[in-house]
Amino acid sequence: TAPCIAIPCRLADIELSMEKSMLPERTRQMLQALDANGPFNIVPCDVINDMLCIQICDGNGQSLNETLVQHQLASRRDDRC
Repeated sequence: TAPCIAIPCRLADIELSMEKSMLPERTRQMLQALDANGPFNIVPCDVINDMLCIQICDGNGQSLNETLVQHQLASRRDDRC
């Protein structure tokens, strides 16, 4: 097997809501459900300041980024990525 590499990345075009510098429980639950229900796709969107901006989509193509905004767990960013 190939070794795993870490790539600095962030969710594209959104800013996650935080509680005391941590993800809210609802956000963690959504991420865990996405992982448990897999598969999911990581879609690269852009690279800004050496940071890969991504969208995470479920098997139906629904974007986690958009879902987080709809559930008010994230807000849109004005600056790209």
